[in-house]
Amino acid sequence: MREYTKSEIKAIDRKLRAFKNYIMEELDSGRPLSKDVLFISLEDDDWKDIFTKKRTELIRSIASGKDRTVGALARHTNRPRESVSRDLSYLERLRIIRMQRNGKERIPVINKKLIVAAVPTYLS
Repeated sequence: MREYTKSEIKAIDRKLRAFKNYIMEELDSGRPLSKDVLFISLEDDDWKDIFTKKRTELIRSIASGKDRTVGALARHTNRPRESVSRDLSYLERLRIIRMQRNGKERIPVINKKLIVAAVPTYLS
């Protein structure tokens, strides 16, 4: 397991606090939670299976808006198009992304703006 520096730990802590504040504000508002939020309760192994390094790279690339097509994503990630398509289909089934048609091309779009996860079932 990788060791984190103090500055990395502080940065992670800031992000987690901001995330917690966002969730608490949403819950306290009394409004229904946004459809842009996806809640997943998973064991650690499930989380690692879904959000592999390669799938996370795809999600980040899609979110950046630079690589608009499956072919562009394959080139950017230096992966075979078939592997990228398989991962995109998997992420689509989980409703993390959705595929839009643009003529003959299929363009992946992030379906959720925020993913809340990694809550072990023995804590819920």
